Amino acid sequence: MSKLYRDLLVLKDGIGDRMRQARTRAGLKQSDLSEIGGIARATQVAYEAGATEPTTAYLRKIQQSAVDVPYLLFGTQTQEFLNGVSQGAGVDWTLLQRCHEDVEFFCARFAADCPQNYRWQMVQQVYQSICANKNQSDSEQPAENALAVVQGIWNRYDTEFQQK
Repeated sequence: MSKLYRDLLVLKDGIGDRMRQARTRAGLKQSDLSEIGGIARATQVAYEAGATEPTTAYLRKIQQSAVDVPYLLFGTQTQEFLNGVSQGAGVDWTLLQRCHEDVEFFCARFAADCPQNYRWQMVQQVYQSICANKNQSDSEQPAENALAVVQGIWNRYDTEFQQK
């Protein structure tokens, strides 16, 4: 994975603020976007306030609207994203969802106190690790040790957090 590609795939903080900006730019009300995304308006409000973060299922649904999903996640407009990523290389949404589910499973079982914003950082790191392994081995199957990767990331976080 090229450095430019890795830089573009860094999940940025402030998804809620960017979601509000993108929704407004698309000329949509919160109720419009919540309907497209198949969620309650209150959930949309919570997403935009930064109280909770969107699920991959929601992001997949709203990508059919005028909302710029790469901008929401990575802080990069779609056109910039497409210019920076070689043709044919994009986000593997199925893999990203699987990474999110692995992180959520791990946190539910072993790290219930893991902050939500750090969970997205864990998703990013697992996704990048699996993509790097796929590129090295040319295998279509994601690394089976995703939970081991999550465990390692959590251990590093837990160590850093306890030192502060």
